[in-house]
Amino acid sequence: MSGGAAAIRPLVAAAAAHYTAIIGFRISVALALVQQGLSPATIGVVLATFALVPMLLGVRSGQLVDRLGVERPMRWGTALAGAGALAVAALPHPTVIAVAAGVVGVGTMGFHLGMQHACGEVGGPERRTANFNLLTMSFSISGLSGPPVAGLQIDLAGHRAAFALSGVLLAVVWLGLGRYPFDRHVPRRPAAPDDGAPVAQAPARGATAATPSPISLTNRAASAVELAAHVSAAPTC
Repeated sequence: MSGGAAAIRPLVAAAAAHYTAIIGFRISVALALVQQGLSPATIGVVLATFALVPMLLGVRSGQLVDRLGVERPMRWGTALAGAGALAVAALPHPTVIAVAAGVVGVGTMGFHLGMQHACGEVGGPERRTANFNLLTMSFSISGLSGPPVAGLQIDLAGHRAAFALSGVLLAVVWLGLGRYPFDRHVPRRPAAPDDGAPVAQAPARGATAATPSPISLTNRAASAVELAAHVSAAPTC
């Protein structure tokens, strides 16, 4: 695929901003529920929904990314996560927070699967390792910046402002993704044949098998579980 370091950097920047917003949102959720007097068990259940829903839907979502390509899951996922954050900013009721946690988790899963796919495609196989190294760096940046940004915002303006900040940051990411030339750097591939379609014969002896598509690698990588572990690793209280 076309592009190289210059092509992947905007997506890595978007990933760092997205994950910063999500980790900040999760920190804000935990602190808001503590302030509202909920029991530790209830808070634990609410926080678990961030990881539970992506874990349950991970394989199906990976197959959906295979069919839709990268742009729509990344943009729709960002929009869904942003809507969840802004809903809590508007009404920080425990029930709304619990539902929004699952919504934000699903949206972030869509973004993450698309980002994993893009890292495998942009620049071709020779760029793949470097792309994933940059993506890992975005995890580190978000893990470092998300908690203090959320805590500072809560100290200055309260929990609702922290939720709103996460939503606004996700809206900025959504706008940035709309300007990225996905068609040039990550063009969609034809959909995989159905189960009833003829199966290609194995290569002749001595022939080199085709390299698996990064699209199929999306399903094999257990990306949703990886994301859940990353977000859940952030300190909460």
